[in-house]
Amino acid sequence: MNKFNLLKYLSKWKYLIFAVCVLGALIVYKYAMYNQEYTASTVISYTGQNAADGKTPSGDDIDVTEIYSAAVITNVLEDLNLNIGADAIRSKCKVTEIIPPDEEVKKQALLEAGEEYTYFPTDYVVSFSVGSEYSQDFARTVLDSIIKNYFATYGEKYINQQTLPNNNVRGTDDQYDYIERVEILDAWALNISDYLAAKKETQPNYRSAETGYSFSDLYEIYKSYIDYDIPQIYSLILEQEVTGDKETLIKKYQSDISTYELDLQNMEEKINDLNDLITKYSDKNKEGVEYHYGTQSDEGNDASDYILKNVYDEWNQEDGHVQSETTYDTLINEYVDIETEKEKLEVDLEHKKKLLAVFTDGAQSDDMSNKDEIEQSLEELSQKLGDMYSSVSTTVDEYNQYIGAYNVSTLSSISTSEKINVKMYIVLAIIIFFFGGCIGAIILGRSKDFLDYIMYTDRKTGLPNRAMCDIEIEKYAADKLKDSFVFLLIKLDNLKYVNDKGGREAGDALLKVFGKVLKRAASSYGFVGYNGSDQFIGMFEECTVQRAEDFKQYLEELVHYHNVQMPNVTMQVSVAVSETNSEQIYDIRKLMGATFRKASAQQPRREAENKSEDKKEENKDNK
Repeated sequence: MNKFNLLKYLSKWKYLIFAVCVLGALIVYKYAMYNQEYTASTVISYTGQNAADGKTPSGDDIDVTEIYSAAVITNVLEDLNLNIGADAIRSKCKVTEIIPPDEEVKKQALLEAGEEYTYFPTDYVVSFSVGSEYSQDFARTVLDSIIKNYFATYGEKYINQQTLPNNNVRGTDDQYDYIERVEILDAWALNISDYLAAKKETQPNYRSAETGYSFSDLYEIYKSYIDYDIPQIYSLILEQEVTGDKETLIKKYQSDISTYELDLQNMEEKINDLNDLITKYSDKNKEGVEYHYGTQSDEGNDASDYILKNVYDEWNQEDGHVQSETTYDTLINEYVDIETEKEKLEVDLEHKKKLLAVFTDGAQSDDMSNKDEIEQSLEELSQKLGDMYSSVSTTVDEYNQYIGAYNVSTLSSISTSEKINVKMYIVLAIIIFFFGGCIGAIILGRSKDFLDYIMYTDRKTGLPNRAMCDIEIEKYAADKLKDSFVFLLIKLDNLKYVNDKGGREAGDALLKVFGKVLKRAASSYGFVGYNGSDQFIGMFEECTVQRAEDFKQYLEELVHYHNVQMPNVTMQVSVAVSETNSEQIYDIRKLMGATFRKASAQQPRREAENKSEDKKEENKDNK
C-alpha cells in the first residue's frame, strides 16, 4: 500500500475541503442568524426635583412601565408608519434599574442592622430587542422614537398637564347647515386659542425648532381667525340668510331653545335651594360664641351644634391654618358655578333666539352663487384651521419633549449590540470545518489507497497489477499521446529458470525482490506495473529517450548491486524502450506493439545469455 502522503490527500480533495468549509460556514451562518437578536439600549435619568423620592414633578409616583405603555408605542407606530402590533413592540422592551455599588453596601448594612431601607432609583437602562428579521438600525430607530414619545408623554402628563384640544373635522361635514358649521369651527378655534393663550403666558420664550412658531405666534394667528375670518363668514350667512335646509334648521333652533329654557328653569330651582341654605348658615355666623366654640348660647340655643359642628375638620397646631374646606365654602362654590353656567346658558339662549328670528322672518336665499361662496369660504377656513392645527400639534409635541427631557435626560447615546457574534461564529466554523474536511480527505485518501491496494496491487511484487495496467493504458488510449512519452517493457528473464529449479515459492520470492528494485528505480519517472508472468511495463510522461536510457541504466545498476549483495537470488533483466518522437507513433497500443517487437528481437540474445548462466550454475553445483 502507498505511503502516507498528507499533501497528496489534501491536494486531491482540495475542492471537497473547500465545499465542506463553505457549506459548514453557511449552515452556521443560517443558525446564527436564525437565533440572532439585535438590542438597542440607552441610559435615562430622572432629574426632576422629587425624582430621588420616586416622584414626578406633579407628585405622582414614577412609573417606568410608562416608557413602553400602549399610548407611547401607538405614537411610535404612527411616527414610523409601522405595520406591527403594539404588543409585539412592547414585549421586546425592557427597563432595568441601575443601583450604584455604594447604595448596595448601604442597603446591606441597614438590613443587617434591622433598619428599614428605601431607595428610589433615578437611572435606568432602557432596551429594545428585535430578531434577525430586522436590522440593528431598525432597533435603534424604534428605541429612539420610544424615548422621544415617552419624553413628550411625560412632559404632557406630569409637567404641562394641559391637553391640546382634539382636531375637529366636522366643519366640512355636509350633515350640518352653514351656520352650524361655522359655529363648530368658531368653537374649535376658541378652544385652541384659549389653550395657546395659557401657554404663551407660561412659556413666552419657547419657540419650536421644527415649525419655527412660538406659542404667541400661534395665538395671534388663531386670534386673527376668530376676529376676522370667522365673523366674515357669519356675516355672509346672516346677511344673505343662506341655509341648506331652512325648515330643518328652524326646528333645530326651536328644539335647542326649549332645551335651554328647561335647563334654566332647573338651574333657578337649584340656585333658590342653595340660597336658602346659605342664608341659614349666614344667620348662624352671627352667633359668635356658638360659631367659635360650637357650644350653646345663654338662651340655650344649640342649633349651631347641628349646623356648624366641626366646621374646622382639621386644624394645624403649628401655623393655625385650617386644612379642609367647610360645608359653607362648598355651598358658596357650588352657587357660583351654577350662576356662571346659568349666565352662559342665557347668552346661548339669546343667541339662538336671534338666529331663529333671522331665519324665520326672512326668506330663504336660493342664489347658488351665495351658497357656493359660503361653501368655498368654509372649505378654505377648515383647510387653514386644519393646517395650522398640525403646526400647533407639532409645536406642542416638541414642547412636551423639551420639558420631558428637562426632567428625564439621556445619559448615553443609543448603542446596539448583537446577541451572537456572527463573524466570529463563521471564522470558527471555517476553521473547524477546514480541519474536518482535512480529516475527511485523509480518510478518503487512505481508504482509496487501501482499496487500490486490495483491487489493483499485486501481492507478490507490491506493484500495480494487470488490472491497473489496463486502466492506465485505457487512460492514454482515449487521446493522442504527447511528445516525449515513453513506453517500457521490462522482463525478468530468469524467472522461468528460477521457477523450474526452485519451484513457485522461489519464483515468488524473486518477483518480490525485483518489485522493490523496480519501484525504487521508477519512483521519480512515472508509472510501472506488473503485467503478469515475467513482464513489467512502464509509462513515463515528458520523458526523452535519453532520460529513458538513464532509467534503464539506473535499473541495471540496482539489479547488479542486488546480485552482488544476494548471489543466491540473482536477477536477469531486459528492457525495451519506445518513445513517441523517435518512433513517430502517438497511439498507445501501437507504441506498445513497437516495444514488444523490440523485446522479441532481443529474445535470442537473452536466451543465450541465460543458457550460459545456467551452465555456470550447474558447474558450480557439481563442484
